[in-house]
Amino acid sequence: MRGDCAGLVCEDLRQVAREVMNEEVINFDGPKFKFVMDRVFSVFREAMQAAGVDEGQLKNIMRHLTDLMGEDEPQLRRETAALGKKSKAQTAC
Repeated sequence: MRGDCAGLVCEDLRQVAREVMNEEVINFDGPKFKFVMDRVFSVFREAMQAAGVDEGQLKNIMRHLTDLMGEDEPQLRRETAALGKKSKAQTAC
């Protein structure tokens, strides 16, 4: 049963990712992006639990991941904005 749930979660994540990617715009502040990231973090947490990571280590890893993602956010926004400009220029040709 657990495998079935994980499969459904992964398929939901793939579907949302396809929809977000088809839009060619990533709104980091929007509900779809938040949903996708929440799901990615949830699946990551579940994978660590399945691998036997104890709760203390899991909390520590999740805290570090959240901190690193926060630190990287400005760069990620700049790089995705630049990608959007490149793809628009390429489609205009």
